[in-house]
Amino acid sequence: MRKIFSALLVCYNLSVSAQSDVIINKTTLYIAEGKYKDAEKYLDSLIAIDARNIDALMMKGNVLLNYELMTNPAINYISPEDESIYGRELVALKDPTVKVTREKAIKIQELWNRCLDIDSGRLDIRKGLCSLYGYADMKQELLAYLPVMAAHAKGRKEDIAYSLMDYTRLIYERGDRAGAYELGKKVAELYPTIAGVWCYMSTLYHRDGDLTNAKLYADKGISVSKPDMAICGDALDIYTAISEPEKVLSTLKAAAADSVFKDFLFYDAIHKYARHDKAWKAEMLSYMKQFTTPQDSNPVYKAASYITSSAFKEDYNGFVSLMQYNLNDFYIMDLAERAVIDYKDSLRPFLVQAQVYIHARNYAKANKIFASLTTRKMDGDIKIDFDLQYAYSLYCAGEYNQAISKWTFLSKFANSFLANTSSYFLGCCYLHTGDKVKAGEHFKKLLDANDESKYGFLAKLRLDKL
Repeated sequence: MRKIFSALLVCYNLSVSAQSDVIINKTTLYIAEGKYKDAEKYLDSLIAIDARNIDALMMKGNVLLNYELMTNPAINYISPEDESIYGRELVALKDPTVKVTREKAIKIQELWNRCLDIDSGRLDIRKGLCSLYGYADMKQELLAYLPVMAAHAKGRKEDIAYSLMDYTRLIYERGDRAGAYELGKKVAELYPTIAGVWCYMSTLYHRDGDLTNAKLYADKGISVSKPDMAICGDALDIYTAISEPEKVLSTLKAAAADSVFKDFLFYDAIHKYARHDKAWKAEMLSYMKQFTTPQDSNPVYKAASYITSSAFKEDYNGFVSLMQYNLNDFYIMDLAERAVIDYKDSLRPFLVQAQVYIHARNYAKANKIFASLTTRKMDGDIKIDFDLQYAYSLYCAGEYNQAISKWTFLSKFANSFLANTSSYFLGCCYLHTGDKVKAGEHFKKLLDANDESKYGFLAKLRLDKL
């Protein structure tokens, strides 16, 4: 079941009487049970008695909006996360994106504007309008309303700024990436000194593989105020993606001035370990001494406990064990950088590096690593792993002809996952190169095989569009 519209929760907080609570609670129950017509009849009866009943008007808008969100079909939007070879789930189905029709959105807008005519101080209803514009993909209306929202907002500027950025996400999820960027820039214009706004924009660009703009916005976020954990999270991702580990560390060091953030010493020690700097162990022990009691639930502390224990050896097995902690891309990349020097005969460290770059949408660097390994002797599973990741990275980079060669090779294995995955990506490659006939043949091959993986579903979507 889809989630009940979040504005319902927002709209509770300003009910001023028992009568308001009755209206809100009774209508919410109707919505939860899917009794939208009963909810409308109930609210219309209240509005007939009092045309200025703000709670009834507000909740009638919520009923209309929830009906749209619960009954409209999900948008058949294929995201990079859906196509990824690293996950079997369909992101679009796990949390479906639904678009509210413009016609219904205008009706809801009229109801909520009537509420604001009665009480212009209802910030919850203004937030509801912003969400409505996002759900309906009404970029221009949302763009015009952001300054209005900012003008009426009370409380911490950071909270309002993050709320406004969240409405930007609704537009992004409905496929209007350019519109989301435009909205994000407007929020940044309204709140230029709030680092999280710039970092949110950085994350959007990073998600789309635009590392140049991702870095520009991450840099801006760090420069406008003292780095906090949110900014550090972006730094770990963005600067690792573009191979600037020193920038990650400088950002973490700045955040370390905040007593709440203690992890800088850990990552600095890992960085030293990766570069054979013997000072790493003393620094790791200093990190652990920050805590008066063991942090059993802290994954960073657990990794530190292992690397400083007698069980850890600076050998290949130790490297593999450290990799199991899988803390973040920066951590993994640092370990891999040491391993590719220490264990040149092993392909795994190189594949780990390439995979980090793929996750970071830096396909150029990933493909450079793959290309450097093509002359190496490979057997069995590692050969399949290599070709599968290389084929996917080539596809993501837009190198469709090279990708076709790799996917064709993989399609010949007597393995249903490889065969079905290859059929899907071969169809996509031919679709991108303009050969719709061959694309259709490969997608149909998946459907004829009654493939029940996510690629069978995606192939049907592609065929429907053809």
